[in-house]
Amino acid sequence: MFVNLRNLLSSASVVFAVLSAAGEASAEGKQVRVTIPMAHYSLPNGLEVVLQEDHASPVVALNLRYHAGSKDDPEGKSGLAHLVEHLMFTGTRDIEKDGVFREFDRIPAEGVNANTRKDLTEYVEQFPVAHLGGALWIEAERMVYGLDKVDAALLARERNVVLNEMRERYKAAANGSIWETMFASIYPATHPYARQAIGNQKDLESVTVADAQSFYARYYAPNNATLVLVGDFKTVDAKRLVETYFGGVSKVAPKRPVRQVPALVAPAKRKVWVEADVAKPKVYVVWPMPPPLSRESEIARRTFSYMADYTRGRLNETKKSSDVDSTYDPGRLGSLGILSVEAESAADFDEISADIGFSTTKIQSVYGLSGQGWGNRAARRIINQVLELSTFPDRAEQLQTFIEYAGTPDYVNQELHSISEVEKESVRDYADHFGLDRGILIYVTPNAAAPINGKVVRSQ
Repeated sequence: MFVNLRNLLSSASVVFAVLSAAGEASAEGKQVRVTIPMAHYSLPNGLEVVLQEDHASPVVALNLRYHAGSKDDPEGKSGLAHLVEHLMFTGTRDIEKDGVFREFDRIPAEGVNANTRKDLTEYVEQFPVAHLGGALWIEAERMVYGLDKVDAALLARERNVVLNEMRERYKAAANGSIWETMFASIYPATHPYARQAIGNQKDLESVTVADAQSFYARYYAPNNATLVLVGDFKTVDAKRLVETYFGGVSKVAPKRPVRQVPALVAPAKRKVWVEADVAKPKVYVVWPMPPPLSRESEIARRTFSYMADYTRGRLNETKKSSDVDSTYDPGRLGSLGILSVEAESAADFDEISADIGFSTTKIQSVYGLSGQGWGNRAARRIINQVLELSTFPDRAEQLQTFIEYAGTPDYVNQELHSISEVEKESVRDYADHFGLDRGILIYVTPNAAAPINGKVVRSQ
């Protein structure tokens, strides 16, 4: 069953087409296949380019991703990659101080944003197709002269913006934000994922203009970047414009030394007690997961979803919690499955823990592991994955993700195949991976005197 995105004119039509295709494929035992025509190539300077022509709407989505994130922060400078992301909006050689947003307004562009994650930093925007050249000029300017206007005063200002963002993030979280404590508990101290992308206050306050310039010079170069354009252009015209604005960029990111990353294994201490200035007690369980877009990853994610549903149902029955969330946190150097349970009382921690986790015995009782429930869950996964391609910005993001983890943008059908090929026996066999003996338990208790992001009081 084929879905051709070029023929889909709106998100509503995408929903209808995918629902129909997934239902027919499930009934006939066939696989949903998606056709995404694209050009994928590299410029001589190393810039990887994906052009996905689609005339459904007279706009273009741009996603420029640099393959450097918080994992590349130097020792003692956590948060530097994210701070550099902020500095990329302060002006260039030919864009006046603080004029980047004004340049985008002139296009006019919408959804102008950026974000820093463990493995990457990306810059995104959407604009009328007539202004493709203008948008490419801005991004090329930032690639070559992105920190030209940065001085000590600008750095101090943007550092304060980041520190305020950090405070607001912790303050806004209903139950605090203990991600830093969580990552430090499951990742070895020398693992690059053991810190948050936003960094910590002490490290951020030590960053100098020279630090920012050094990071920028090392990672912001065409041979360390991927440009994805999705929208209402002719591929031949887009190629010409990309060559015009990026072809002459001669910056080269130095070859990275081979990095020895410690293996992600369950630490000896599997229980961590944390006090934090939060409203209610909470239990987190964190399990190591396989690399993204691997066959084992799909089996693990399917099993994880069943485990989360099982835990949610059990805790609803016992009335110990009605707030159970599950999160998949992918990364090139290690992925995590995170289950969080809000408790009414810390006295319930032991009983809640007994209902968390999975086993080959427990999974036999899960509704939906057989019959129509199994097919429906697979169909929902397929629908969700294809719907991530339905808007231009989402499609550009997804194509970047395929490149990041699979090495090619043309991966959607391999992913759909992995989803459809997961067998019940594989899920049953994988259930033991989500037992409590395979994960880290983090118990968070309220303490108004503790920091909102938590402090470890003991572990065992």
